[in-house]
Amino acid sequence: MKRFLSLFLFFYVCLQVDCSAQLLKNIGIGIGTEGVAFKTYNDKALSYIGRIGLGAGYSLESYDLSLKTSQNLAINFLKSEDYRMYFGLGFDFFYRQNFRANDDVLNALIEFHAPVGIELFPFEKKNLSLAVESTLTFSRSATLTENIRGLIELSYYFNR
Repeated sequence: MKRFLSLFLFFYVCLQVDCSAQLLKNIGIGIGTEGVAFKTYNDKALSYIGRIGLGAGYSLESYDLSLKTSQNLAINFLKSEDYRMYFGLGFDFFYRQNFRANDDVLNALIEFHAPVGIELFPFEKKNLSLAVESTLTFSRSATLTENIRGLIELSYYFNR
């Protein structure tokens, strides 16, 4: 499992660098309900959104730690200077370690998703944005599971 996680993190970093180099016009860093985001915004049709989030939980009987990464390639279908609407495809890698008194439970899951969102640029300089997104996710553990989740995110673009 350690070899798989190391290999996954290596490809994750390569994907971050490669996608941002190809789609790079303006880079953004954001924070929201899904964690920290790395984004590109350009005047063309495609943009990239990568997110990483850490979590921890505690109860009287156990505690758990989780790591979630999300990769999205989005198509900007409506855009103006004040907003952009997008939809895309992507995947999540979710890793969770649950520590119990007598048992350690490890979960690793890959989900595929289709996000739809709007990003608003309300200020005059247009480098600060507020994004609202809804995502349909598909995962398969024992059975195929569909889920809808939402997020709110505040981002800063460096060269916009």
